[in-house]
Amino acid sequence: MKARAHQISKRRTASERAFTLIEIFVVTAILLVLLALGLGPGAQILREGTSSAGCVSNLRQIGTAFHMYAAEHNGDYPPIAGDSSADSKDAQDGKGLQWDQQLVPYLGIPVQKAKTPLRRTVYCCPASIADPSYANKPVVLLSYTYNINIGKSEDTPGVKAGNAANASSVMLLADLQLASSTPGRSYVPQTGQGRNNSIVFRPATSYYRFLADRHRDRMNILFLDGHVDPRSRVTEGDPTSPPRNVRWTPDGPLTSQP
Repeated sequence: MKARAHQISKRRTASERAFTLIEIFVVTAILLVLLALGLGPGAQILREGTSSAGCVSNLRQIGTAFHMYAAEHNGDYPPIAGDSSADSKDAQDGKGLQWDQQLVPYLGIPVQKAKTPLRRTVYCCPASIADPSYANKPVVLLSYTYNINIGKSEDTPGVKAGNAANASSVMLLADLQLASSTPGRSYVPQTGQGRNNSIVFRPATSYYRFLADRHRDRMNILFLDGHVDPRSRVTEGDPTSPPRNVRWTPDGPLTSQP
């Protein structure tokens, strides 16, 4: 009796472990779908979505750093260059620090005391690819551009944190590209070109081409209130066109209405 019960138990165990024909079909179908996604357009969409999410995360972290900086500097955001009278041929020498380097202590990025090999930090958008001209140069990569109207400079008094009207529509940072490179997918290195570098954005037709709509024809923008939102261009496909529904100053008009 015990032997018979043991045999029945073994048969049940084997049956429980075995796959039914339907289960095999289901597993096979799932594998085929995953394979199709890995090889087809679905994979590209998935990768683009992941890159955009990483970019949004970067911008939120940088936005937090901006506000931490302002809290310790009487409400002022980082100036365009820390010392406009300094020799700023290379900001990595510690002179004429650009806005991005002024935020380094708030982002946990090791301070660059000397040039080091090319590397990616929170300043590098995951969707961007290296511009060939910087492939072998010792630089820290930068994928975002700073609205010149926000930080102090010789030309503007800047904006005080917490006091700006329309903060939810005023651009602080946006995706950046080198206009001379692959559209929408390049970035510039962290260097000390002062106010003449495209890492500082001036709202003008000649500068709109530096805004990188690399996320499925949209650019990610960090707004003054700290939120991040994608924007398309007012005129779709035109690199000289500004992004939709953005203000360059707290009291300025929107670039376009919804």
